[in-house]
Amino acid sequence: MESSVMSRKRKREKANNLEPGLQRCLQLLNHIQARQDAADFLDPVDWKNLGLVDYPSIVKYPMDLGTVEKKILDGKYKDIQAFAKDMRLIWKNTFTYNVENSDIYRTAESLRDMFDRKFEEIEKAIAIQDEEKEEPNPPKK
Repeated sequence: MESSVMSRKRKREKANNLEPGLQRCLQLLNHIQARQDAADFLDPVDWKNLGLVDYPSIVKYPMDLGTVEKKILDGKYKDIQAFAKDMRLIWKNTFTYNVENSDIYRTAESLRDMFDRKFEEIEKAIAIQDEEKEEPNPPKK
């Protein structure tokens, strides 16, 4: 119990050290992770135990939500686009390996669509913040 409390505390500390755009990305990631339909995407595909012997030959760059979380907390993403690239890789791998219209494929489509909508909101918010930073201060009267 104590180690999980410490783990949560360390995660919170790492999250607080992220730049604001990546903090928003982490919030989006956590929102997706909390969804019941995201369960199959939380950890790397256990292709050996699932008997998916062809998985490594088809999916060259595996990615999952847990790995994205570790990378964001460890400061491995230089910007929000690098984060988005890995998130989109999760869905791409799902579409590459699974049959269209299968449950997992449809779930990935739904999560991808939700991710894209919310990520676009993050991009817009950051663009607005950047514009505000660049605007000169109005002259004082």
